Amino acid sequence: MKLKHLTQANQDYEQTRNFLLQHEAYHSLMFGLLDTIVYSPHRFKSQPYVAMVEKNDTVLAVALQTPPRKLLLSRVEDVQAIALIAQDLYSRQAQLPGVMATASAAKAFAQHWQELTGQPYHEGTRERFYQLETVQPTPVVNGHLRQATLGDRELLIDWCRAFMEEVSEEIVDWEAEEVVDRYLAEGSLHFWQDNIPLSLANFYSSTPNGVRINLVYTPPEHRRKGYATACVAALSQALLDRGYKYCFLSTDLTDPAPNHLYQAIGYQPLDDYMQHYGFDS
Repeated sequence: MKLKHLTQANQDYEQTRNFLLQHEAYHSLMFGLLDTIVYSPHRFKSQPYVAMVEKNDTVLAVALQTPPRKLLLSRVEDVQAIALIAQDLYSRQAQLPGVMATASAAKAFAQHWQELTGQPYHEGTRERFYQLETVQPTPVVNGHLRQATLGDRELLIDWCRAFMEEVSEEIVDWEAEEVVDRYLAEGSLHFWQDNIPLSLANFYSSTPNGVRINLVYTPPEHRRKGYATACVAALSQALLDRGYKYCFLSTDLTDPAPNHLYQAIGYQPLDDYMQHYGFDS
């Protein structure tokens, strides 16, 4: 068993992608980050960490961190790979705020990291993954889907900050602006609108067969009126119409409202969920 760093464009890239493709929905975030690292490395202010563990030319795990974010682990085929990744990161004096992985892999890494660094860990959120192939009929509400434009920038920044505060993500002002500017340039931000914007959704992280939806946000005064359902359903259908086979998304397991909303649209829950652990300084 050996660990290899992916440090230049396309080095072991196809082998890594083929491994991730075995569980495409679960790895949709990693697909998007990996593509950005390989093809748009200028987006990152610090050098990303990308490593894979293999044995006999078979990939067992992939690890990815874009500092200062948490470490993201793929599904792990051999638990010994986790110790190898932890040791490698420790030897590089990596600063990790936490880890995201399947429940067993996340806890195993957190325990290894505590042994190496002395940092205690605490359990964070759990995310359920969903996959959609066909949009189901939803209640009709007034409005229509429209692509956000540069004229919406200030509103988008406000909504992005509000969204991040609600999901307990750490984000500073320049990050909100950077996220919005990038998504505006990509044309991926969409409103559900009826005279005024009522709900927001975005798409990103394309995989070979699908695309991930994120940043689903409705201001408190417009909630429980069906706008988020209409927005996500319309955007999902538009993406399927573009030729994507699947749409993916994830949501906090402890929040019943979005879990119910997405299933009503046609999103099917997957067996795997992602467990977050934070490391205390």
